[in-house]
Amino acid sequence: MAPRTLKPRFPSTAPIQAVAAAQAPNGQTMLFYQDKTTGDIILRTLSNGFTVPTSKTTSVQILVPGERVLPGTPLATAQYGPNGNNLGQVSVYFFSQNWTLSEYKWTDKWLSVPNCGNQACIDSDNYEVERGSRVLYAMGSSAATRKVAIRVGHVSKKFPGTVSEANRQNLIWKLAKIPT
Repeated sequence: MAPRTLKPRFPSTAPIQAVAAAQAPNGQTMLFYQDKTTGDIILRTLSNGFTVPTSKTTSVQILVPGERVLPGTPLATAQYGPNGNNLGQVSVYFFSQNWTLSEYKWTDKWLSVPNCGNQACIDSDNYEVERGSRVLYAMGSSAATRKVAIRVGHVSKKFPGTVSEANRQNLIWKLAKIPT
């Protein structure tokens, strides 16, 4: 489903809690936040950083409909492969209403389950999050020597009470708890 364009309204419609962001090498910025009224995850795109005098909002759209999102979800982004002015791949992670890790991914368009194709969205592995947890982080790497391309930290139902990571390498997700 293509994101639906909205009128700019940030921060007049305040996010519930979390805000996540990604930046292209040319300064183009994507802000992600959850609308406090609808529960939708909103994508606001800016032409550059806030302090750049010519920066402006270029679009505001619903990225993820509220019915797919846990109210008050934490948000995290991971980015890898930026090149020149290209954002590369950007993934936005959040908790679904059934307490599983979910992802929307930008390659050359926004992808999500069931339409990820060969892009291996995290939803396909049904990683359950410990109920009540607010822990969520993500990171990506573009280094040729990387051991893991994307890492998504959370408190897993499989390993309660400690941080776990879902790691993606070569389009395969694996879950592990923090090493001791």
